Amino acid sequence: MRIKQLTFRNKKVTNKTEIEKIIHSKFDWLNKAEIENATITIKGDVIIWENGVWYYGDSYFDVWKNGIFKYGTFNDGIWKGGEFVDGIFNGIWEHGIKKGGQFDLNENKIFTFSEYNKK
Repeated sequence: MRIKQLTFRNKKVTNKTEIEKIIHSKFDWLNKAEIENATITIKGDVIIWENGVWYYGDSYFDVWKNGIFKYGTFNDGIWKGGEFVDGIFNGIWEHGIKKGGQFDLNENKIFTFSEYNKK
């Protein structure tokens, strides 16, 4: 299952049709992503990724709390926990596991993971 639970307007939604309708109306880019067993919360215009696996796609303005980001582009979000396996990270890193990828450290330059660790 792509999204196993969505919390929206303080209501937990597990029905696939309802979830897709909510996501399509506010976050169409999430429909294009390859994801599995996601638990997410929507607050205003922000997706809070509580848990699940992100296989591929571009995310925008997320708060990532837990789960595995396998590949894609993480754009302008906040990373609070979980595992970043590969892809391009462009945001604020607070905590988590970095296994690979490229990280934009807001210096207008993208560093590979090995270059980032040398700093």
